Amino acid sequence: MKALILLSFLVCFVDGAFAQLYDTFAATPLAVGKSSYSGVSWSTDGSSILYAFPDSSGVYQLYCMEADGHNISQLTIDTNSHMLPRQHPKKAQIGFNTMIKGKHALYFIEEANPKLQKLLINRNIQMKGLDYNPTGNLVSLIGKSDLDKQWNLYTYDFKYNNLNKLTDDQDEITYARWSPTGEFISFTRYQSQNRKSQVEVIHWYGKLINTFSDREADITDASWSPNGYRMVYVFTANGVSRLMICRKDGSEQQEIFSTKGIVHAPDWAPDGKSIIFTLETPEGTFAIWKISLE
Repeated sequence: MKALILLSFLVCFVDGAFAQLYDTFAATPLAVGKSSYSGVSWSTDGSSILYAFPDSSGVYQLYCMEADGHNISQLTIDTNSHMLPRQHPKKAQIGFNTMIKGKHALYFIEEANPKLQKLLINRNIQMKGLDYNPTGNLVSLIGKSDLDKQWNLYTYDFKYNNLNKLTDDQDEITYARWSPTGEFISFTRYQSQNRKSQVEVIHWYGKLINTFSDREADITDASWSPNGYRMVYVFTANGVSRLMICRKDGSEQQEIFSTKGIVHAPDWAPDGKSIIFTLETPEGTFAIWKISLE
């Protein structure tokens, strides 16, 4: 049963999961499972939600459900795990990363052709975590060549067949997201020296624009509002994960959700009215949640 929980309550209970909630926003658990969800994201029109979840054999498959959590459809049936789905902004195409013989590669499926197709060919590099820019002409991806020590941020230009490395191979990079204008890319950097994570925003060609960091906390998984003026990210300290909203320059920070569990992958709805994310509780419950911002 799906419950609607007002964030003005101090504590909520969903299938054994406790979360401390604030302000007057509303949170809805859309799906609850016994394994972790991977790569929850909105479709480009906001009518559905994409995610990956393990089947009975433990292999991650791609799924799609309506924005209210109903009518779940399985998109892939395969012996290889598929994760982190993202929809192409201009096509009925979903890109994702696949594990084949222990190696990461990017593939896509189309509505008219459910057969798996490789997104980038003739590239001697492992790839995962793609995101399309607003035109679909470029993708950001997390890649690792045989020469790389860490997972780095790359972009690929489909028109010119250019693969560009944007980070310095000093720290591990995850969770890259394009801004709605296509000017900027945000990503998470795990700093090996102090073992803390921070979010960085760069121009699409690599120039650093802004950094979100805290000495006592990990800041991860930033995503953009549809107008590009605001960002949502995860702030984790002292065993508590918080969802924070701020302006793209880091000002006007506001907490909208707090839990002793682990929050990942917030994604802002195309209409700007809600945010979805995944939650893992200390009790071992996994769920996809949606927060209404109205």
